[in-house]
Amino acid sequence: MGWIIMELPSLLAFMLYFLLGPNKAQPVTWIFFTLYVAHYTNRSVIYPLRTRTSGKQMPLVVALMAVCFNLINGFINGYYFSAFSRIIPRNEKPSFRFSCNSVSKISNWIKSQRCFYKQPGIFREAQKHVAVKHPCD
Repeated sequence: MGWIIMELPSLLAFMLYFLLGPNKAQPVTWIFFTLYVAHYTNRSVIYPLRTRTSGKQMPLVVALMAVCFNLINGFINGYYFSAFSRIIPRNEKPSFRFSCNSVSKISNWIKSQRCFYKQPGIFREAQKHVAVKHPCD
C-alpha cells in the first residue's frame, strides 16, 4: 500500500497538468501521454499489487520524499507535454528513430511482464541449493 501512495501522485499529477494545461494536446503528445500513463499505472498500481511485501517497513521521511519527488515529476512532465505541444507540427510523423525506440521499449516491457508472471518460486528454491540464475534476472 505504501508503494501505491508514493507512486500514484506522479500519475495523477501528470494526467491533471497534461489535460488541464495551457495548450490542446497534439497527436504526437498523446503518444507520450499513453506511454507515460501505461508505465505509471503499471508502476504505481499493478506492480505493487502483484508483489509480496506485506510486513515490510520504511521510514516515513523516505515515503514523504518519494511523494514530493513524484508530484514534481508528474507536474514537470504533464505541463511540459501540454505547454510545449504547440511546437510539434500537427502533420509531422514520428521519426524512424522514435518508432524503433518505441517498439524496443514496448517489447522489453512485454518481456518483463512475461517473466514476472512466470512462477519464479522454482528458480528461487533452486538458488538456495545451487547457484542457478533465474532466466528473467
